[in-house]
This record gives sequence, structure tokens and C-alpha cells, in this order.
Amino acid sequence: MTKIDIASQVQILMNQFNAKNFDVVIICAGYVLNQQAINKKNINRKILDHIKINKNIIDACKMNKIHKVIYLSSALGYPSSKFKLTENIFFKGKVPKRHLFVGNMYRSLEKYLYKSLLNFIILRPGEVYGEYDNFKINSANSIAKY
Repeated sequence: MTKIDIASQVQILMNQFNAKNFDVVIICAGYVLNQQAINKKNINRKILDHIKINKNIIDACKMNKIHKVIYLSSALGYPSSKFKLTENIFFKGKVPKRHLFVGNMYRSLEKYLYKSLLNFIILRPGEVYGEYDNFKINSANSIAKY
């Protein structure tokens, strides 16, 4: 196993991908960015690093002809709606203010993935827990409230 800083050591990432015979790459790298983290940390730096990390991995896949990608995104990019959320409305409308930074970040990364012409599957979980989460439904990073 090789540990690298994907945000800055792009050439090492490229070499790792080139040296191995990968069929599929699962992209779930980055930071867990929720509202509590946004309030407590330098969110601009975290979002920029998250974007850079994911774009570097997508670019490494393209350059090394790894055409199968599973990408862990987020359902926070969906617009507010009183109706059932469907796949085709992810990029329509505004991201709710509560999820503005993170939702737009994932929209941007998904557009980048679409432009890459890789063969991919995008997973958009509605609940992702991380640092600063308290597992309470009223403050969870969720789409639907039960």
C-alpha cells in the first residue's frame, strides 16, 4: 500500500495507476463536508482540496485508460422540491441554501466526470456521517426528514 497526498502528489498517483492493472476505480476520496464542518473549519480550503483530489483521480483514470469508475457523490446537489426527486432533476434548480457549498461542489464534480467520457456509475447517498455529526435527525446531513 502506498500513502500519498492526492491533492498535491499527482505524478505519484499517475505512476501508481500506470504500474497496476486496474479494471475499476472507486472514487470516495476527500473530506466529509457537512454544515457543522462548514461552520467550524476553513470551508473554502476544504472544498478546493476536495475538488482537486477528485479531479486528479478522474484525470489519472483517463490518462491510464481506466474506463470504469464508481463515484461516491452526494444527494445534497438536488434542488428543493415538494415532489419526488428523480435522477433527471439533479442539475435543475438551485441547491438549497443549507447545502449550497457542498451541493454545488458535487454538481461540479459530477459534470467533470460526465465530460471525462469515462464509463461510470454515480452513487448519491442521502446520509453520510462524519466529523461533527451528532446522529440527530434534525441536524443530520440528510435529504428527507422522517
